This record gives sequence, structure tokens and C-alpha cells, in this order.
Amino acid sequence: MKRTELFNQFKTILAEHIPGDEQEIIATITEQTNLVDDLGIESLDVVNIVIDMEDNFNIQIDNDAIKKMSTVGSCLDLIQEKLELTPTNSKAA
Repeated sequence: MKRTELFNQFKTILAEHIPGDEQEIIATITEQTNLVDDLGIESLDVVNIVIDMEDNFNIQIDNDAIKKMSTVGSCLDLIQEKLELTPTNSKAA
């Protein structure tokens, strides 16, 4: 799966968890956007985002990986890494 596809799918996931005017915020998201500082995402939201990531991309994310999820780019890196490690997903990509 291409990075732009991952980015767009991840923005869709984020839209469900961003407080405020999600359309306006989603339009400004880049890979450097910080989940907490820029988007106001709280720890419970991070847990729900991880669950959505696991469901949408058919991957498993461990607690150590969650700690590294600070920016949109770091989340995309994590998704790509997990997809590459999952044989069924890498064949479909």
C-alpha cells in the first residue's frame, strides 16, 4: 500500500477522534502534525485510534509501539512496518 493511501486512511481514522471542527483540522494535517499538541488527542483517544488502526489495517500494535506514536508520520511508519511484517497484507499491497 502506498504511503499516500495510508495517509488518507489514517486521516479518516483521526477524524473520528479529533475534538472540534474535524473537517478544518483534517485539511491541515501533515506527517509532522503532533497528535497531542496539534490535534488535542487524549490518552483514551490514542487507545481508540490504535484499535481502529488494528481493525482497518489488520495489524497488531504492542504497547511499546504505542509509546512511539507522537506524530502522524510516526503512526504511518508504524502501520507500514506492521504491514510489511504481516505476510497476508504484504501480498495484497
